[in-house]
Amino acid sequence: MVASQSDGAVSEIIGFILILAIIAIVASLYLTYVVPSQGRDLEITHMALIQNEFLDYTTSVDSLWINEQNVTIINPFILGTNPGISQGSFLNLPLFQPLPSSGTMSVNGPNGGTTVQVDATQYRNGVSPDQGSSDYSIIPVGGGNFPLATSPNHIYAIITTGTTRATNPTVVPSKSIVSLYNSTKNSWNITISAVPKVDYTNSGKNVTTDIIVNSSVQKLIGNQMYPVSRETTIKSDADPNTNYTVDMIDIIDQAYNLDANITYPQVVNTLSQNVGQSGSLISNVNMRVEYGYGPKAPSSTMIVPIHQAGSLEYQSQNNYWIQQNYIYQMGGVFVSQSDGAVTKIPPAIVISRSQADPTVALVQITDFTVNGKSSVSSTGLVHADTASQVSDGRGIPQYTNAGVVTITVNNANNQGLAPAWNIAMDRISLIAQNTGGVPYIPGAAGFDPVNNWILVTYGTSSNNYNTTLQVQGQSGVTLMYTPVSLNVYVEPEASGSQAGH
Repeated sequence: MVASQSDGAVSEIIGFILILAIIAIVASLYLTYVVPSQGRDLEITHMALIQNEFLDYTTSVDSLWINEQNVTIINPFILGTNPGISQGSFLNLPLFQPLPSSGTMSVNGPNGGTTVQVDATQYRNGVSPDQGSSDYSIIPVGGGNFPLATSPNHIYAIITTGTTRATNPTVVPSKSIVSLYNSTKNSWNITISAVPKVDYTNSGKNVTTDIIVNSSVQKLIGNQMYPVSRETTIKSDADPNTNYTVDMIDIIDQAYNLDANITYPQVVNTLSQNVGQSGSLISNVNMRVEYGYGPKAPSSTMIVPIHQAGSLEYQSQNNYWIQQNYIYQMGGVFVSQSDGAVTKIPPAIVISRSQADPTVALVQITDFTVNGKSSVSSTGLVHADTASQVSDGRGIPQYTNAGVVTITVNNANNQGLAPAWNIAMDRISLIAQNTGGVPYIPGAAGFDPVNNWILVTYGTSSNNYNTTLQVQGQSGVTLMYTPVSLNVYVEPEASGSQAGH
């Protein structure tokens, strides 16, 4: 008898194969569409995090140098997508998870090739009004007068005592009377006297000479003008044949805080009594007026030499989204990718009108230079350790010290960042126009004293990667330039990081 064959086992095998085929199709669709989509979302979120970390870094560095703190700040950066959340919802298996991305944080990376130069034509070296480069005029003493067109830094009265000490208490004090006034009211009056003083506590009744300043002002209190006076001893027991300097501006400002009440132009009138006469206690008086910077500057140029700006840079190593580089450079934050570059935060260049003179452009440059050489590649956390060294700033806010200020940024060794710097200079100019009321015509070919104070130009040839910003006010420019050196070092937080050089 022949046994019959059964087809049941064959049908079960076919069914199992079909189920495996369906699972394979679903898994392949998941791996093809879902996992990349999840990875893309994670990397987009991570790049937004990197952007915020760079913005926080900029704020921290600004706070560090503004407060001139001699400390090191530590800023964290997460270089890759967090593996803890990089998993699919289909199966909790590595095969069904997006590959975690990584990144590289470097100091003076590929974008460290940018150079910066600052020129200021008709620039006055030094910022101290008391230096020899400052303007000054000698006022004649003895009935002369001298006009003051603008506010001086100092009005010095240089008192020269007589050749002998006072011997007679009845000697008439020698005086030099100096009055400063404008056409509307008497602003202040100062009398400088060499007064003989008798020491009655001494049996010999010694006679000494004191240099005394009596100052009086008409001070506005409410709607009324009231006289205010004060006596100050400059020198007790003054030596004979010696110069003693009295700064009348300092006396007025410190004693009465009248800066806001004194207007210009004014005229200084001088009158001397008993100066240089036989037996007088004052043999000579010289008046010296010193200014900081005037509207007429000599034909000289300040050049901040061409120097590397340096950078702190993040380079992404994304698996599912475009590659982006975030760069901190000269106080600004830039983003560079394959289709161009943009500016997130403009560099630390601010243009406004001078509060002392609205016809003068105020240009404030904080030249951050990133120093150091380090690099870390990681999927996790790294630290950027930063210490700042602030050099003395050049320029005083109320003094015109230049004719034209030119800032030149060259990206010949960093060509991908050139478009971002072009955008940055445009943004700086538009911000000056919108917030500072600085006249600006985008694309203008030349300066106009009324309508256009700013020129922005880009490289005109294929191998010229210069971006230039020029500023010329109606009556000149006040340049405030502050170099800030940033020493930066990048170090890993934990294992999984690969340190470079």
